[in-house]
This record gives sequence, structure tokens and C-alpha cells, in this order.
Amino acid sequence: MRYKNPELLKGMSDYIGDFLLSEGRVPSNREVAEHFGVCKSQAQKYMSTISKQHLCQTWDKYNDEYSKAALVDTGFSCGTPTYEDECVIEYTRLPTSLFGDEKKIVAHANGASMQNAGIDDGDILILSEQETARKGEVILAALNGGLLIKTLLFHEDGRPYLHPENEDFEDIEIHEGDAFYIQGVLLYVLKNYRGFKSQVMFKE
Repeated sequence: MRYKNPELLKGMSDYIGDFLLSEGRVPSNREVAEHFGVCKSQAQKYMSTISKQHLCQTWDKYNDEYSKAALVDTGFSCGTPTYEDECVIEYTRLPTSLFGDEKKIVAHANGASMQNAGIDDGDILILSEQETARKGEVILAALNGGLLIKTLLFHEDGRPYLHPENEDFEDIEIHEGDAFYIQGVLLYVLKNYRGFKSQVMFKE
């Protein structure tokens, strides 16, 4: 396609703006294609033009207010050294006013191995996507195809290992030849307090 229909470009721009206001998200290529009766590849090209040329102010505002984050499954063995593949459940958006605009990863905590760090089973973890971390930071680690949330520590000789913040769990050693990669560093822990009840019944 060497050129784009100006009327279709304007129509898609208006559609994206209205969709964002009503649904709170950007329509998919498939939704745009079905609405305008075009193929998905054509819809994608038009949407790319609308985004790059800032033809939809609502979309620009949405991109300014929210940053994209990958929601990953830490209980799944990925089979690859990074989370980018089948470990990604979906992509979500976080408000930049609360979490900043750096690239993020979102994960759910599994089990009790990090409870002494204030991380309980089911907590939502928001991490900065990065490949390096400092001693003592809680990280998302890819180790031999699996994803783990643990504290990064080092032996005296500089070898890294993963430390669970619970005395009932053992340290995880990283051996020569292991596929070990740092995927992110923990920034925020979000807890669900629904159902919490105080144990104080009467004031003496």
C-alpha cells in the first residue's frame, strides 16, 4: 500500500479516540479491521501512522499517562532464559503518575519464600525491567528456564546466589553452566486487603 486514504485515516483516528474514552484501552488491530472492513495488516499500518504522526490527541494523552508492562507467570517454566516468550500472560498499562514511565514487569508472588521481606502469596509485584541489580535487591531471576522472585546475594568470591527471605527455605546456588539472567528489580508490592478483619473485638 503506497498511500493511505485520508478519509479512512481520519475515521480510524476518531474511532480510536472514541474507543479509548468508552473502553479505557486502545482497540486491537483486529477490532479496527473488523470495524472498517479492512484486513488486519492494513489496520496496523494505519494505526502506526496515526501513532507516529500524532493524529489522535486522545491516544497521545493515553500514552503519556500510562506505560506498558508485561504481566508474567512466575509459576511457569518457560523453557527459555528470558520471560519474553510464553511466560507473558498479557500486557497491561500502569499510570505513570504513580509508577513512572520506565519499562515495567508485573508478576504475582507465589508461596511463602519471601514473606520476611513483606511479600506474601498472591501479592502483585511491580518490577523495573533491567538486566543488572545490586546486592540485597529483590529480583525477578530467570534460572534454567524458570522465573523466581528472590533476593540477590553474593559469596565472598563474587559468585551470585538467590536468597529466600524465609528460614524454612534454602538458598538457591547458581552453578557454572546454569542459565541465569536478571530480568527485573522489585519496586512496589501491592496487597489485597479484602477480607481483612481486626482481631480486636472489645476495647478494655
